[in-house]
Amino acid sequence: MYIYALALVAGIIATVVFLILRVKKGGIYGLTAKAAASFCFIAVAVASVFVSLKDPSVIVLNHTFNRWSLFIILGLVCGMLGDVWLDLKYCFVEKSDVFTFGGFAFFMAGHLFYLIAIYNTMKFNVWFTIAGVVIGGAVVLFEIFKERVLKVTYGRFKAMVCIYSGLLIYLTVVCLGTLVEMRNTRSLLLFSGSLLFLISDLILSSIYFGDDKNTKGNIIANHITYYLAQFLIASSLLYIV
Repeated sequence: MYIYALALVAGIIATVVFLILRVKKGGIYGLTAKAAASFCFIAVAVASVFVSLKDPSVIVLNHTFNRWSLFIILGLVCGMLGDVWLDLKYCFVEKSDVFTFGGFAFFMAGHLFYLIAIYNTMKFNVWFTIAGVVIGGAVVLFEIFKERVLKVTYGRFKAMVCIYSGLLIYLTVVCLGTLVEMRNTRSLLLFSGSLLFLISDLILSSIYFGDDKNTKGNIIANHITYYLAQFLIASSLLYIV
């Protein structure tokens, strides 16, 4: 368990360092610190697998560990890549749109990997799947036709934002379904992580597309909720094997 605790503590320290550099300096300093903090939630996931196995040699000897844990790790890797791409927009302003599209694409891929792992390892009521589609679809339609109500301007990113929003809401509702059905620690960690992810991206949306919302307070709130989300999702692997 000490391996997991060490990785988690390192992640918390790296996140605090990143937030300080992001607010005070930004640029390449913030990007480098962000990549380090994001690498830590991957390290927490790997450490969680080793802890849950108790004997890591089985990974090499007979592959008895749950292979679906790899999809959670792949989702976290996509999260790290998304983090890097979104911050590159501040380092290379002339290619800002390219990095924004790329960052969101990595995060969408990450959510798909999370869903693959959840569908293959957890139980949930089918009604939550239907509810996820309905609620996600309703939010997408609202975003399409009610930008003014939301006080945002998506511009050329509108289609991407709508697809991403629908997918994230669907993931959150599905995770809620696993919590209602299974009522165990892993389902609680996954739902809490997905909910914090949703909150983080709501803040991020206002920062990117709202008027005068790119404030230090919003930046800190966005990243705190985001990193909490990823560390919770990574920690769910303590219970996947």
